[in-house]
Amino acid sequence: MNMPLVGRPWSRVLLTLVLALAGPFLLNPSVLNTARDDDPGLLWAAPSDDGNEEIEYEFFCSMHPHIVSDQPGKCPFCGMPLSKRPKTGKAGTAEEDLPEVPMVQLSPRQIRLAGVKVEPATYRRLLKTIYTVGTITYDERLLAYVTSWIAGRVDKLFVDFTGVEVEKGEPLVWIYSPDLVSAQQEYLLSLETRDKMKGSTLGIMVESANSLVEASRDRLLLWGITGEQIDELSQTGKVQDHMTIYAPESGTVIKKDVLKGQYVKEGSMMYTIADMFHLWMMADIYEYEMGLIELGQDVEITTAAFPGQVFTGEVTFIEPFLNEVTRSLKVRVDVPNPDLELKPAMFVNATFKIPLGEPDEKGTAGVLSIPRSAVLHTGLRKLIYIEVEKGLFEAREIKTGYDTEGYVEVLDGLKEGDVVVTRGAFLLDAESQLGPGVGAQYYGARGGPEEGEKGKEEKTSPPGAHRH
Repeated sequence: MNMPLVGRPWSRVLLTLVLALAGPFLLNPSVLNTARDDDPGLLWAAPSDDGNEEIEYEFFCSMHPHIVSDQPGKCPFCGMPLSKRPKTGKAGTAEEDLPEVPMVQLSPRQIRLAGVKVEPATYRRLLKTIYTVGTITYDERLLAYVTSWIAGRVDKLFVDFTGVEVEKGEPLVWIYSPDLVSAQQEYLLSLETRDKMKGSTLGIMVESANSLVEASRDRLLLWGITGEQIDELSQTGKVQDHMTIYAPESGTVIKKDVLKGQYVKEGSMMYTIADMFHLWMMADIYEYEMGLIELGQDVEITTAAFPGQVFTGEVTFIEPFLNEVTRSLKVRVDVPNPDLELKPAMFVNATFKIPLGEPDEKGTAGVLSIPRSAVLHTGLRKLIYIEVEKGLFEAREIKTGYDTEGYVEVLDGLKEGDVVVTRGAFLLDAESQLGPGVGAQYYGARGGPEEGEKGKEEKTSPPGAHRH
């Protein structure tokens, strides 16, 4: 039997009425997520332009854009509170989907708190420095090879070990050659024949005798007999059975291929002489730096063998091909070595200093550059932030050149005098990617320090809290 309504306790009646009225709201979470437009602490849906649709919002991590949630909270990776933005319907935002010109507006107090610093872009004379390693080697143009001009037997060595310093014209080898004896005898016989033909009335015979003398003399000269030795042979008439081979150039004997008593053939290698006062340094330049190297550039060379001492060389040759394995280019540097301190096969450090920004046809010296800290590398693009007016910052894509001395050369996207953010650009970029309206909500009309205590209250209100 049902009890009349009047007989129930008033508390039950009141509870029943509350549940009946609040039921639709509890079953529909979207109603709970609708709050006043002036409350930044709640999830809210602003009416669209036509007044029929509502903008849905989602929460994401600015450090991990793939973390997206329908509810506020913290990032499971870094623990940062999730930021709010209009719902995109996909996890994360691709770089091409970002606004073309992200802009951020900060108050003077927020600029001080964020540590934002600006500096105008200007032309500077920069010095690009390339550090590399090299190897000291012989100057191939100053190598001299001592070979046997005739076949014979080596009976004496005047230089019998490597490393000996020799002067040009110094004797090296005393060699016996039967062919040399025959050539001298033929020369003496041609002289005797010419003397006999002097009184002949047949001009052709005299001419033939003179030609035979010249041919015999040329043969001796080609075998390495000097003109003085030939003149002595003509005066004494005594045949020399040994021949002395002299040093063709001054230098250091770096290789010896002959022994006493050894039989050699015509053209056999006996010595190699190198000039140690002028050497080469072969350096490796990587592919991305090869455009800076030119002939005639000065190079500073240092070695651990002589700490604090700097040797100076000059670039004289650049190889026309790359090493396929190391992707580097060989550069040859001529290095004077007057004190013979540098030795072939030494490893050295090489420093190339290339000035950037030589005066152009307009007389402008330097290159347009900005501090390296101003550039944000996104992978595909390089961005900077420009202060278009006091407290208003705009992102801009630029093309950069060489990076040196803490500055970056700007090729396109910037002009002289533009005020560039040199510190705090990363914070501005992170704020600009929070989404439309979010930067204005926290740094503009909502929650800004200009609103005094009310702004502080709104900015510090936790999500889901109502103001009274």
